[in-house]
Amino acid sequence: MKRITTHAAAKIPSNTIFKIPRAFTKTNVPGENLCIYMREMLRTCGTVANGDDYEEVDDTHVRFFVPIQAGDPIDYLYLEDIAPQQ
Repeated sequence: MKRITTHAAAKIPSNTIFKIPRAFTKTNVPGENLCIYMREMLRTCGTVANGDDYEEVDDTHVRFFVPIQAGDPIDYLYLEDIAPQQ
């Protein structure tokens, strides 16, 4: 697992496509290879219709459905770096 922590440089409005710090392998299962924590809370990946917090747009971008304030910490956990269980 690789963890990258950033802080929002400016306010990010809801429904904004946002470039993440490192590419990941996008799959058909939302949140399978990438987890995002904001303000120390695990955010749910999916669709706005399901009440989720963000969606994976492609392997380098996500769309946040919740507003992010300037200075908010954002933690990206890249799960694909974990070796599969034997």
